[in-house]
Amino acid sequence: MSDNDARLALLETELARLKAQNSRNRALLPLALVVATVPFLIAGSSSQQVVKADRFEVTKDGKVVAALASDDDGGTLDVFNKEGKLVAQVMTSVEGQGQFSVYNKAENEAARLVATDTGQGSLSLYNSLDERVIWLVPDTEGDGLFRVNSKDGKDAVLIATGGDNNALINFYNKEGELAAAYGSNSTGNGFTHLYNKAGTETIWLGANSDGHGQLDIMDTDGVRRALLYVASDKTGQLAMYNAAGKNVAMFGSTSSGGYANFKNNSELRVAWLGSAENGTGLLDVYNASGNNVAWLASDTNGRGQISVRDLDGKDMGVFTCATTGGFITLRNPDGSVRWNSP
Repeated sequence: MSDNDARLALLETELARLKAQNSRNRALLPLALVVATVPFLIAGSSSQQVVKADRFEVTKDGKVVAALASDDDGGTLDVFNKEGKLVAQVMTSVEGQGQFSVYNKAENEAARLVATDTGQGSLSLYNSLDERVIWLVPDTEGDGLFRVNSKDGKDAVLIATGGDNNALINFYNKEGELAAAYGSNSTGNGFTHLYNKAGTETIWLGANSDGHGQLDIMDTDGVRRALLYVASDKTGQLAMYNAAGKNVAMFGSTSSGGYANFKNNSELRVAWLGSAENGTGLLDVYNASGNNVAWLASDTNGRGQISVRDLDGKDMGVFTCATTGGFITLRNPDGSVRWNSP
């Protein structure tokens, strides 16, 4: 038996041992033949230390099951199933980074693990339609980014960290338009954004700068129409806005009780209804310039009182109740009494 025959016999014995130990990886075993053959080839020639070739192939039953080759981007290692279909590939990406891809029986890419052009790792999973449906990758700032797409490749869910938000989860509708966003902002407060099908924000729910709860309601143009919030003094407030976005009504609470504040389209107060400091009801009426010209209230004795005023806020006429009955006082512009009754 020649030296080459002895080497081949030894190689066949080693290959049989590897096959028995790795029955679950039979597709890769023929590649071991290539790797194991190299030392024997080198040993066969005392002057040859490097084996060079454009392509190495491992076959089984006449079909290629593994191939080591090169392309324009660098080296490639291809693994094929028993039907000759490409099922796995280690290669150099077009950016010059490492890449590992797994393929289905139709030879469509099912998964890809690659280093991006920024030097960060990226994992992509594809459906049978060759659309990427899951993508895990750091963003340009190095923060984590997880994206889930629909079967036709449109955005469905996005989970991200970093940036202005500590954490962010976006949900998209079937058209790929943003429908909802949940997360925390740079102040550490949580928030929720809701959008209509056109992608316009219509609801904002979260914690305001004071850490209190706040709800914004917008129209189809994204213009605020209502605002419900807790103020810095921990009182509840509700603001209403007209079509032009002007604040025309306020409802809420104060240290003395509840109130309603109405404004004109110039956002000047025209009426105020609420609880006074003495615990009684109070109605103030204002002109178009915002001057208080009339009020209806209860006096210190608990009796009703009506007052009409000039532009400077001075009482010109007062109707009130005394122990003896109704009482009217009319005054001159200088404040002096013009007439009393009775």
